[in-house]
Amino acid sequence: MKTLLLLNNAYWPSIGGVENSLRHLAQVAHDRGCNVKIVVGDIGLARTHAFCPLEVLDGIPIYRYRIKPLPF
Repeated sequence: MKTLLLLNNAYWPSIGGVENSLRHLAQVAHDRGCNVKIVVGDIGLARTHAFCPLEVLDGIPIYRYRIKPLPF
């Protein structure tokens, strides 16, 4: 099985051209049987959205890393 690794600083729920393209590319590759993994920063996450280093969306694992400074 082929593996597709997609990397970017932002991803859904952040909305933009690159974020939307990555989401659609990931879904098509997943639907065609590829093992898709997404590694992204936490840019675009609302402050009310709890940081989660691993999230699975539509069967695709999303690994997030922190970019924002910690609130004090």
